Amino acid sequence: MTTDPILDAPRDIQELHRYKHIQQATWRAQRVGWWVLVLITLAGLAGLFGNGPLAKTSTRLGPIEAQYEFILRREADTVITFDTPAPASGRASLTLPASYLDAVKIASIQPEPLAAYASKDGQTFIFAAPEARTRIRLTIRPRHIGWLDFAPQINGHPLPPRSPLVLP
Repeated sequence: MTTDPILDAPRDIQELHRYKHIQQATWRAQRVGWWVLVLITLAGLAGLFGNGPLAKTSTRLGPIEAQYEFILRREADTVITFDTPAPASGRASLTLPASYLDAVKIASIQPEPLAAYASKDGQTFIFAAPEARTRIRLTIRPRHIGWLDFAPQINGHPLPPRSPLVLP
């Protein structure tokens, strides 16, 4: 046998049939590979890797709701929306745990908080709440890959803890 693939090619149909099982296994592997690529593409389009319908979720505690993405990308802006009834005081508060603030960078907060202070629970932001419902929009940028500890408090009420995943 030589090392030249042209000279090592099968010479007749009987010799070609001897290699048929190898060719069929190769075709089978190619078809499996095609299906894997199709499934990965569909999962990406659906948002399984971030920025799609499968990546969005919400958590609720009575009338308080937080909408966010469960799959995030490192160093990519992500919007979290908190919707809460306005307290009688006309001021809404949002407390983010210190561990969460260490893992993300806050890019923007809307509306602009009236005040912000550090507490034993993390950082608390105070907002004017002149209407019946208050919507707070927080844009964050995750700094690290992995699971985040997402356990905010709205008006002193802790939302159920969640763990969004940050991908590269």
